[in-house]
Amino acid sequence: MAVTQIDDVRDQGITVDMFSDAAVQAAIDLWESVFSDACRQWFEPIDASLTFDGDNSGSAFFRLPIVEVTELQDLELGTVIDTDDYVVYNGRTVVQDDRRNPKIMLKNGRVFTLGRGRYQVTGTFGFVEADDSAPPQVRHAMLRLIIEKLLSPIVPSLVTAVLPDLPAATGQIIEEETDEHRTVWAALNAPTTRRDINQGLTSDAFILETIQRFKAPAAVGAPVTWNFGLAEPRDLMSEVF
Repeated sequence: MAVTQIDDVRDQGITVDMFSDAAVQAAIDLWESVFSDACRQWFEPIDASLTFDGDNSGSAFFRLPIVEVTELQDLELGTVIDTDDYVVYNGRTVVQDDRRNPKIMLKNGRVFTLGRGRYQVTGTFGFVEADDSAPPQVRHAMLRLIIEKLLSPIVPSLVTAVLPDLPAATGQIIEEETDEHRTVWAALNAPTTRRDINQGLTSDAFILETIQRFKAPAAVGAPVTWNFGLAEPRDLMSEVF
């Protein structure tokens, strides 16, 4: 289900005379997808299965926040790991918020035994609040982006089509170390060697700041394959986020 509803757009003054419901829904679908891809996140609960490597450690880190784990399997042994033998870090409250460091930690001295694609976790994933809704800042940023694109021409004038400079914003990410959750940010307004990947998407500072804030690492730990209940697993490591 989309984060933004047609009524949300109508409440901002976009009338039926301006855009039909079908046109508004098409804009919602497109620009929410673009926003989510820019953040490398899901902002709604998604049921999925993830196979990942064992590395002889007692922890498994994930790129997407964990909402719930329904089953953890050792595929090589064909066994289901008892829930008493692991802890899921899936807090979504002010007191405990694990969404930026989602992981499963084994207990009682257990480790994820070395092996490629040896383990599979099945559950629900997504960067959502305790009530399963998208974070308020994300909802507002998505709505702003959708309305901006509805009111902007699809193809700007070729004479004036120049990428705008980024507005003053939090420093860009200049380094990511995926296996260790390490992220290095540039200082505020520090010069960088390339344009931000989202430059040209919008010049709205609030939207760009929100994307920066909620962007997930390119990959974390040893996740290999997401399986959305399809016959063939989908290899996200070969995709660009």
